[in-house]
Amino acid sequence: MKTKQLYQLSKYTYNEIFLEATLQQMGANQARFMELLSKNKNHIQSQKKIMTFFMFISFASLIFLPISAFLAIQKVSAITNQPHWLYFVGTLSVGLFFFISFGLLLPFGVMQSSTLMGGDAIKWLSTLPFSKKELEKVVFFTFFRGVRTQIIVMLIVFPLGVAIASQNILVVLISIVMTIINLLFSFSILILVGERVNRIMQGNDVNTTKTNFIRILTILGVGLGTAIIVLVFSFALMTIDTLLVSPPNNVNLIDSINIIASLIPFPFGGNFLMMLVFLGVQNVPPILWATSLIGLALSGLITRSVFRKALSTLHNVIYFEQKKSTTEIPGKVKPIKIEALSPVRAYMKKDLSIVTRDFQMLVFLIGPIIFPIFGVIFVIISTPGFSDFTQKFYFTVGISIMYQMMGATLLICGFLTTEKSGASILSSLPIVIRDQALGKVNFMVIIMPITAILPYILLFDPGNALTILAAMIVSIPLGPIFGLVALELKVRLFGKLKTKYILEEFHRDRKNSKWLVILAIEFGLAILMIASFTKLFEQSLTTLVIVFPIVEVLILGFLIIIFNRMFPKYQTEREN
Repeated sequence: MKTKQLYQLSKYTYNEIFLEATLQQMGANQARFMELLSKNKNHIQSQKKIMTFFMFISFASLIFLPISAFLAIQKVSAITNQPHWLYFVGTLSVGLFFFISFGLLLPFGVMQSSTLMGGDAIKWLSTLPFSKKELEKVVFFTFFRGVRTQIIVMLIVFPLGVAIASQNILVVLISIVMTIINLLFSFSILILVGERVNRIMQGNDVNTTKTNFIRILTILGVGLGTAIIVLVFSFALMTIDTLLVSPPNNVNLIDSINIIASLIPFPFGGNFLMMLVFLGVQNVPPILWATSLIGLALSGLITRSVFRKALSTLHNVIYFEQKKSTTEIPGKVKPIKIEALSPVRAYMKKDLSIVTRDFQMLVFLIGPIIFPIFGVIFVIISTPGFSDFTQKFYFTVGISIMYQMMGATLLICGFLTTEKSGASILSSLPIVIRDQALGKVNFMVIIMPITAILPYILLFDPGNALTILAAMIVSIPLGPIFGLVALELKVRLFGKLKTKYILEEFHRDRKNSKWLVILAIEFGLAILMIASFTKLFEQSLTTLVIVFPIVEVLILGFLIIIFNRMFPKYQTEREN
């Protein structure tokens, strides 16, 4: 069969993999997604188009990095007497572009790569009269379809940006070579990471503590990596100009740094050569030319090795029938241990088991912890003019309270969706709704104090330690307050029956309007808390420490009373 026909055939395997990857990310919402898909056959195609458009915009926006870097370097090179420092800063800017590109490629492709590595999506191909070589091509084309938008845009964006800024044909040719090398490297790493994620997420079906912990760390690593990439991108755009005009005074040190950095394959290898040609060949030490060429060669060799390893990994996907289960059959029957848990702990354990296999649920769990960290870091980087402690303190207070509001709402409303899974089983059990609700509240009580504390740790100043400690302590109850408000509002608007409240969404009419009401109340409460905190702190720290906790206790007491009325300890179940 011709290569073109094999590429067309890979469309069907890619569609199946895209569907499987989407279902994995749906988690507890798989049933609703399948119902929506049955009603609208074009829904999955619409999802693919939206994803393609989003990826195109994300990667195309990176063109500003090489353009701004090359233009800034070109401008400074006309007035500086230390071109060797420009070599390093320019190469660092180019390296950041490829590093950021890979960071954006990873979260978009890792789920589809992981699904492909399972081999289930291509089993039907074995029933067709294909040779092994043709099957290998289909698998390769299938994977390529999942990242072709990113690859095509990256192949165009960097050389185009370099061409616009440099207007030098030799520099553009080198940029094309470096783009191909880095794309092959990123493409290969994505395959290897996908294979590893598949082994962790699917290779062991036993919900042991170790397996679940590894799964969570794997998904958390992908999420953290993406957030770090966004911060690095923002930081790079703001600091290139500062680095260019602030070279070290020791010229010999700069030369040594250039020689060592030019030998590092990724992300510097070969980029030094491009920057040397861009800035001119005059007064360039011969050793730097040599090490730049060696760095380019090392980049090519390492990329070739990693690419061959990735092709071997894709090759192994074809032999899914030869894979053996990693679970060994024990020689002796092990005693079965039945652990008795309280209903609340049982519900919490059920939710945690969902988290280990559900990307959406993991976002609900770790989002309240991650968001405030990167929110504070991003603003500190973006607003270097905040040199006064009072300014930073007020800003951190606002960040902490707002992220506690968003985190508590995300956590509570996210974990409420877990009750949609296993509905047929749960309906046959003697469910006490209060126990279900307490399971969600317990997660909030454990996680939200971390959200309150982290921004103040980043603000820590020995000279104002008492102020920071006091603000940290009085902020801790805000998370449970926002969480209880979100829980009670959502259940009241969506789950009110004649004789009781349920956690599931029973009344789905005017859903958008109800969510708008919930968010408006939460946001208004957050603004009120920020204003009260600021007003009390302006009077004195003592006033804040005394009055603000009293207000929090009163609000918490009121919310607990409402919680007990909505979910009484002993309630008589009647027909609705």
